[in-house]
Amino acid sequence: MTEKLEYTINQLLSMKTQLRERKNDLKPLVGQSSTVEEVWKGGDKNDITTKKCKYDVVDVDQKIVEIDMALYAIDSAIKQANAVTKVTIDTESVNFAKLMSPLKAASVV
Repeated sequence: MTEKLEYTINQLLSMKTQLRERKNDLKPLVGQSSTVEEVWKGGDKNDITTKKCKYDVVDVDQKIVEIDMALYAIDSAIKQANAVTKVTIDTESVNFAKLMSPLKAASVV
């Protein structure tokens, strides 16, 4: 059975921001910037250059997918909560019908 934890919407929004930042930090680790270059000097123009990954690309990709799945779960939870949450707004501040009504034409003098 999966453990369930309760969070406020603000906590989840904060988590989303942090997870997106983590994902952005991980993405470059898959590319060229995450390699170490070793050069073996073998004399005149006989240098051997090898590139090795600093991180296992499969592990990095798996972590990115896990973060994507977490972001999806957080989005779904927030949308579910928003679907049933009622908010009270002062009608003097937000009178939707009045705000959406057409403008009166200006009288031409």
